[in-house]
Amino acid sequence: PKLPVSRAENRRPPEQYWIVGSVAFGGFMCAMMSSIVNISLPALARFFEVGTSAVVWVILGYMLTIVALLMPAGKLGDVLGLTRTFLIGYALFTAGSLFCGLAPTLSLLIAARCVQAAGAALLVASSYAIIPKCLPANATGWAFGMLATAVALGTTCGAPLGGLIIGFLSW
Repeated sequence: PKLPVSRAENRRPPEQYWIVGSVAFGGFMCAMMSSIVNISLPALARFFEVGTSAVVWVILGYMLTIVALLMPAGKLGDVLGLTRTFLIGYALFTAGSLFCGLAPTLSLLIAARCVQAAGAALLVASSYAIIPKCLPANATGWAFGMLATAVALGTTCGAPLGGLIIGFLSW
């Protein structure tokens, strides 16, 4: 017969929460940024005085860049190490986000979104590899579940948050 597991035996070490929290936050931000500008396209078109066919590249640039760089980012994780790749991804993603907010032209905004997506590719590729490498086998299901939840929440929160930002502030 299997004995019941006590709560003390079922506790996770604090470093597991830090690891999962870090990769989940990165996944949340990457997913949110993929959808946050969707609702702001009309405002961006008015601000930059361009048509829809030009402003849609703000979304396409991000999506094409992340898709194109996801596999090379995984290989880079093998070469540089997962932690270093993850941190470089965070730095690139953060820098790209800053450049997006400061972009004075549509072309620079699209370029900044591509930098942001390059960071996102590094974050995503390394996140899914960090979990099984840094956590014991009995914690990976929980960790992947938390990461998937964070990504789903990021996608869900993107459009409403973008609408609030456009509605109360500016692009």
